[in-house]
Amino acid sequence: MNTEQLTRMLPDERLRSFLRQDVWLHAAERGMSWQEAVKDREAAAIAINRLSAYASDTLKMIVLRFGAEPVAEEKLIQALRDYTRMAGAESRIGVKQLESAGFLFAVQKLWGEKIYWIPSDCYTVWQNALFPFALSPVISSARPLAGASGIREPFGRRILYLLAALAKGDASFTAKGLLSKKTAAKLDEALLLDESKLTVFPLDWANKDHYSLKTAFALTVSSELGLLRKEEGGLALHTERMEAWLALAEEARERELQDRLGGMLFRWVGADALFGSILMGASGGSWYSITEAEKLIAGLTDSMHERAMRGQVESAASRLGMSEWTHLFHELGWMELAEADVEGQAVQIFRWRAFPRENTPEDLIVQPNGEIWAPPGCGYAARWELELLGERVNAEEPLLYRLSAAAVSNALEQGRTKGDIERFLQTAGGGELSVHVRALLREWTGKACRFSFEEVTLLRCDSDEMAGHAKSLAELAPRLIEQIGERDFIVESSSVSEIRRLLQKSGYPPRKGIGGVKAAAASYPSFLSAHERAGAEEVRAEQDAISNERASWLLEPIVLRHYQLVQNAQDDPEVVLLPGIERVPAAWWREMRSYHASTRKEFMQQAVSLETAVQLRLNGEIRSFVPEQVEQRGQEWAVTGRMIAGDRPERSRLTPDMWEEMKLVLPSGIGS
Repeated sequence: MNTEQLTRMLPDERLRSFLRQDVWLHAAERGMSWQEAVKDREAAAIAINRLSAYASDTLKMIVLRFGAEPVAEEKLIQALRDYTRMAGAESRIGVKQLESAGFLFAVQKLWGEKIYWIPSDCYTVWQNALFPFALSPVISSARPLAGASGIREPFGRRILYLLAALAKGDASFTAKGLLSKKTAAKLDEALLLDESKLTVFPLDWANKDHYSLKTAFALTVSSELGLLRKEEGGLALHTERMEAWLALAEEARERELQDRLGGMLFRWVGADALFGSILMGASGGSWYSITEAEKLIAGLTDSMHERAMRGQVESAASRLGMSEWTHLFHELGWMELAEADVEGQAVQIFRWRAFPRENTPEDLIVQPNGEIWAPPGCGYAARWELELLGERVNAEEPLLYRLSAAAVSNALEQGRTKGDIERFLQTAGGGELSVHVRALLREWTGKACRFSFEEVTLLRCDSDEMAGHAKSLAELAPRLIEQIGERDFIVESSSVSEIRRLLQKSGYPPRKGIGGVKAAAASYPSFLSAHERAGAEEVRAEQDAISNERASWLLEPIVLRHYQLVQNAQDDPEVVLLPGIERVPAAWWREMRSYHASTRKEFMQQAVSLETAVQLRLNGEIRSFVPEQVEQRGQEWAVTGRMIAGDRPERSRLTPDMWEEMKLVLPSGIGS
């Protein structure tokens, strides 16, 4: 679940309450909303630096261990025990503080169990604030990398091809609520995407025998962008959003896609999101060593596992690495991959592609033989029209389209006229059309779609007299589109109610029955009148205003919307910290003291119950110890738990004769 979804679901008061927390003071003073602040690098970094030690350690562990993947409450608390120096009570304080400040969210199952997560679209910003990485640019000359040289078409174009194929074809659902197999096959063909770059990710999708992974993936991305919506009978384009999206500068369009894609994938990959996030945080324009990035991440994750108790915590097996992420980004047309020599070693390097930040459309080149060249700077509204009018011949720049009788016939089916086609080619091509092209269009449009079948609504009169009466009514006559024979008229289906009212008013109420259906509208809209947009903000604002639920063909790891979102502080009772502390002598936490063996046992039992740490004087040295279980063996007892040595907890088993003095350690701010 991302910030857009949370903003729609949470009460306004809850959203405002986040910014009343001290950590967000800077953002509040700037007049930012919570949704703006959590994704703003500066505001988020300042807020994270102001978190308490408990909240900061909790957020760090979540980012490294779980990423944006949802996690059950007890699994989260156990991981905090295993990977941090905190006792259970301190971990629960950290969780609660993150909830109050809008960093961590929870849903609750019917039986009370909670599932926690961080918003997926915040992951990269928060990771960068918690663990900033500075990769050094590679100065050496780049050379092609076998199997991954060259560049691919940007993913935005592949989305355009998919939606164009859908709009040209049959987007209706079968009885099973699926697109037809023929349509699914056409979408597959249109995408031009190497599916093997996706299959390495732990994605799951519905109806595997019907949709390929790449089609399910691209349809979900299109829906997330608000370009596609699922209706009762099939899929439909959201034309207003499409118009705005096509009019964006390419840099804004691809950046929006990267952000959406990252937010989607991070929900599935858990700790492996770190690899993708580090790549997405690298500055554009320079080459960077993949090996260096891997070493930086390895140092960070190794440090986390070293802090965990040896022999007790299993490392999260990394399913993905830099290779999988870089090859996916390369396949999506966002990244270049190459090789270079660094310190005498051949290493793989990567560089983010630069895309135009301004809309400066290049003219099409319309050849006399009907071939059309689309240069790299061709606008997306023009590309959309080309997908309808021509057949794409190649996948390299510049793209070649070829006018054909079949494509022109399809354009006429979608409501275009000969004049529309000529005007588009002249305007987009920046000049007059050749005589030969005009002749081709005249021939093809002169033959295609000259006959048609239509479903219309018929107003049937029972006599010539009644037909004459209908024509005599001044308000009704203009609604009679065409007379058929002596007694029947074609009328608009949308006018039936008004015609019924007018006939009733004239003293001749019609039958209550109704027949006919509304003629199907063209499914391939034109966006040639789209106004250029300065950036992605306008599109994002329009997307945020949409309240309909996005359709998804991918199956979420945990479907959070099936559970009750914890929306208000009142809905989530305060964490019961230190239950029974009122029965514990204050002296136990105020000073180091020596106790009788039986008291030491009771002391440790209370610490286990309270989930707190204790300080022990061991051989004259004061050590922190987090007890977890008191073991009784006959007349002897011992306590097991974590001995905190610097940042590295160690599993320990102590008997009461091993320490001289002890003291209960309460969380900061409690018991003082």
